[in-house]
Amino acid sequence: MPTGSVLGCSCPSGHDASAQELRVVHANGHHSNYIGNATRTTKYTVLTFLPISLFEQFRRIANVYFLVVAALSLTPFSPVRPWTTWAPLA
Repeated sequence: MPTGSVLGCSCPSGHDASAQELRVVHANGHHSNYIGNATRTTKYTVLTFLPISLFEQFRRIANVYFLVVAALSLTPFSPVRPWTTWAPLA
């Protein structure tokens, strides 16, 4: 069995080195066949900040209770003024 050479390949596979296709290499360039490699490590985005933060706050039953008490302080039946309940939120 003959051995291969650099210019003319006499490999057992039978392919000829001079008849190979031209190979294009993209070094440090953008190749459109690949997807992006961006990584997002934040919990919130601009669109999801309010819904997620409200969900996280109202998962705790104490915060739901405080919201109900604060909302009831706005009614005329409340024994306290609304600013005493809402002022700590500011």
